[in-house]
Amino acid sequence: MGVLVLVGDTFHNFFDGVAIAAAFIISAPLGVTTTVAVAFHEIPHEFGNFSLLLYSGYSRGRAIAFNFLTALTSIAGGVLFYFFSGAIEHVESYALALTAGTFIYIASVDLLPELHREKRARMSVLQLISMLLGAAVIWLVMKYLE
Repeated sequence: MGVLVLVGDTFHNFFDGVAIAAAFIISAPLGVTTTVAVAFHEIPHEFGNFSLLLYSGYSRGRAIAFNFLTALTSIAGGVLFYFFSGAIEHVESYALALTAGTFIYIASVDLLPELHREKRARMSVLQLISMLLGAAVIWLVMKYLE
């Protein structure tokens, strides 16, 4: 399982870099907003990957090292996209549309059903507050970087 986690995370991080580079090509505020959104998404994601690597028998040191190495592929994705983006007209718009569609798909297929399963009112309120807080952070970043 550990190898599958690492391979999947390598591709995932590569395309995070593509999304960030595409956003910066369009505008600096959009690039910063995308970077913040990806960072907030990646923190719990990497903790999950770390846990899966430990469960797969990796030592803490190896799990941290491999997680770090897969994270570097986001830089590779961003740099490669930046340098080759001129080859296809408006490719950054297509890349962002694909990224947004992927996030919408994940939210609607994976996350929303989990939210609907929650029966405790306190947890439902906490989830709602978390979503609103995330939206507020993105709005603030966009508002003050324009």
